[in-house]
This record gives sequence, structure tokens and C-alpha cells, in this order.
Amino acid sequence: MSASANMQEQDALRLWRLYSQQSAQQRQEQNIDSEQPTNEITLEGESFQVENNVESVGQALYIALNRQLWRYAKQFLAQYEKFPDHKVQLAWFAKGALAREQGDLPEAERYYRKLLQSEPDFLRGQLDLARILFEDKKTQNRPHFFANFHTTPYRMAYY
Repeated sequence: MSASANMQEQDALRLWRLYSQQSAQQRQEQNIDSEQPTNEITLEGESFQVENNVESVGQALYIALNRQLWRYAKQFLAQYEKFPDHKVQLAWFAKGALAREQGDLPEAERYYRKLLQSEPDFLRGQLDLARILFEDKKTQNRPHFFANFHTTPYRMAYY
């Protein structure tokens, strides 16, 4: 992970901690009924509440993918796709990463190609697709493959 991406993730975690603390305090103050489902994710030994909305679940999904926390990624993907306003690109990214983790390289390739058709400047998607093609031995006769990355600004995150 690049230093810039690591800084972005650390900033996201810091903001998430602050948001989680404020949200927990608001729930306590308002005595909100606990029937509404909430989730929890544990990162670096610290547990965070994940609100049941598209933004929070999407952010938790993205962080779980970046940290290779596959159990959380599966859980949050299933929940994320239930929101009618979810970003299909994040779902494709997650499905591709999970397929790769399970060794289903053709399925992973299919999801990453869909993602990159929709968001061609998503650098992480390009790099993951390149890894998949390399692992599936589809780059052997294409020495120019890795030289095809663009020099335009890239989109780094999907939440």
C-alpha cells in the first residue's frame, strides 16, 4: 500500500473512531431502541460500531477489503448490496477481491473488468486486475502489459 493510501486509510480510521464515539454517545443520550441492526468490526484490537446505512457499511466494507479481513468483507458486502442506493462499483470490487481470495481467478477477472469498464481510472482496480492476470498466467506473452498504466490522476477509494 502506498504511503498516500496508508495516510488516507489512517485518516478514515481516525474519522471513523470520532464518528463512532459521537454516534454511540447520541444513541445513549436518546435511548434509541436496540432493535435496529448495527454491526461491529474490530481493527487493531479496537471494536467499532458500524451504523446500518449505505455510507457506514460501504466504508466498513472497503476497510475490510484493504485489511484482507475476509469474514467482515463477506458480511458487509451482503449487507451493502441490500441498500438500494449502494455503489455497484464497490460491490464489484468486493466480489472480485473475494473471488481472488477464494482462488476463482476467472470470476475475479470478470468483476474487475466490469469495475474498470465503469471506472477506468481506478488504480487499485487496475493493479488488482494485473495481479489476477499474472497469477492466471495471462500476461506471459505480453511484456507491455504493465506499461499500459496511464499517467492520469487515479481514483484511490470507493466510500
